[in-house]
Amino acid sequence: MAIEIPTIWDRWRTKWWKISLAISLITLLAILVLTVDERTISSLTAISPQYLLLALTMHVIAWFAWGMRIKVMTRITENEISFVEAFKVVLGNLFMACITPSQAGGEPVRIGMLNQKGISIGDATAIVLGERCLDALVLGIAAPVSLFIFRHILKDYIAISTVFVCAGILFTLTFGIAVYGVVKPEAIKRQIKRFIKHEGRADLAITEIDNFRSSILRFVSTDGGRRALLLGLIFTTLFWTIEFSVPSFILMGMGQDPIWVTSMAAQVLITVIIMVPTTPGSSGVAEVSITSLFAVGVQKSVLGVFVLTFRFLTYYVNLIVGGLYNLKMLKESGK
Repeated sequence: MAIEIPTIWDRWRTKWWKISLAISLITLLAILVLTVDERTISSLTAISPQYLLLALTMHVIAWFAWGMRIKVMTRITENEISFVEAFKVVLGNLFMACITPSQAGGEPVRIGMLNQKGISIGDATAIVLGERCLDALVLGIAAPVSLFIFRHILKDYIAISTVFVCAGILFTLTFGIAVYGVVKPEAIKRQIKRFIKHEGRADLAITEIDNFRSSILRFVSTDGGRRALLLGLIFTTLFWTIEFSVPSFILMGMGQDPIWVTSMAAQVLITVIIMVPTTPGSSGVAEVSITSLFAVGVQKSVLGVFVLTFRFLTYYVNLIVGGLYNLKMLKESGK
């Protein structure tokens, strides 16, 4: 039984995208006011469009890596999807990810779209949860290195530590619930029967719990599942490496020296920070975090323009492309 994506999308889009956009634009305006000076104009005249185009290209290539991750992870199901279909899932989830705290809105959209492509909700949930776990693994390994690189710069270390602790707690709770569902499925089923009074819906939910459990077990106990996880880890690493190269290309486009290592370390911290549910799309929080961490290697005169360009390429492009693709889905569904 396929779930209705437009219903999920319609439920939140109107309120959250307006709030997210307003907070982001106000924050960016404040950053520009505080950083623009007479040297900014001369820097803008020296911008190389080809580097900015390259930065955008790298961002899009990262989507391809994401699509490949979804494709290889569907191998544990009876309906492995093509790369084109997996890429559509990536495009379909971008908008909701942009306008929801922790980018959590993208998960139900990906689950729903995978379900519409013939994958059970339980299997789709296992795949999406697997994606989150792989992201957490890669970022978790990189985070201590990033903190070490910024150890002399992070003045409010307690606040940063608190953010990391909150992110860790959220991930642990999610992971713990998933593990509990695998180890103690009957307990979950009893709770479903307790709260869902409609017998048909309760039976459907219980069926999907069984599908989810069997998918998780296939990931960890079969050769094909472990290969899918390994390939997923490779494409996850590729995705973040490509995505984290974007700021350095932007800096080269502005006539600045690239800061590859510092840039990647900063983005690991920023990514973890925006995973903590604060504002819709982490608007405001993301801009301030980018400004604070990139102030280390970016001249103040171009910092505001850099943050604006960076946010446009990695956030507003997602918002625009994802929004247009969602409109296309709504049109095709007759809504």
